[in-house]
Amino acid sequence: MSVSANTLFHFTRRENLLKIIDGQHFYPNYSKEHFINVIPDDSIYEISYIPMISFCDLKLTQLSNPNISLHTKDFGEYGLGFQKKWGVDNKVSPVVYVHKNSRASQIVNKLITTIRKIGKDQVDKLELSSISELIKFLKPYDGHYQKGIWKKKVRRYYDEREWRFIPDENKYPVMPLKKSKEFKERIEELNDELKKTPLKFTHADIKYIIVKEDSDKNKVAEIIRKSNKGDDSVVTDLITRIITLKQLEEDY
Repeated sequence: MSVSANTLFHFTRRENLLKIIDGQHFYPNYSKEHFINVIPDDSIYEISYIPMISFCDLKLTQLSNPNISLHTKDFGEYGLGFQKKWGVDNKVSPVVYVHKNSRASQIVNKLITTIRKIGKDQVDKLELSSISELIKFLKPYDGHYQKGIWKKKVRRYYDEREWRFIPDENKYPVMPLKKSKEFKERIEELNDELKKTPLKFTHADIKYIIVKEDSDKNKVAEIIRKSNKGDDSVVTDLITRIITLKQLEEDY
């Protein structure tokens, strides 16, 4: 039996799920990420915003057990599951989990320290871009923050088995946090621009649709019928893939 799933899940709120199913795409969005103990403490990248769409590589049995995973509690109780091959074909990749003593974090620390010594003006732009791209796929092994909010209990991010879709365009860089009105406005502008680079899928790509309650099934079915007028086979097939969290807890 494999440890990981053959499915990539994305969890969100109810209204977002309905929009995603109807539009058959995801929009990347800048997410606030903390790199405490991963890169130098005084680095501007210690708290950064990264453009992404997040997925998790968890089994249904793990998602249904709150003693194993807090994923639905943290990210939303509505989700879509896709074949992992769909993710690989669309350049969705697993993140690199690191801790302060890991070789990977030491390499990043050394690169940042070296750039400081010689100065950004002396470093090739391609090299600077490569470091920024690497940071987009880094994730601390654990920490106190979840979705930008400090949690008293340490969260082991490694348990999420996160995969990310990162837009290819270099015009969406890592954005080190700045506490200013201008910075917030710039993030909003970039999020609007990211709508030009959606991650698309077809309804045939969907393996599971997870909702919180039985009452949600009818609304999801309505969206599916609306998006697939005249194709009853697709509608019927998709509706059979709807599962509630209660079903997960009872049957998996």
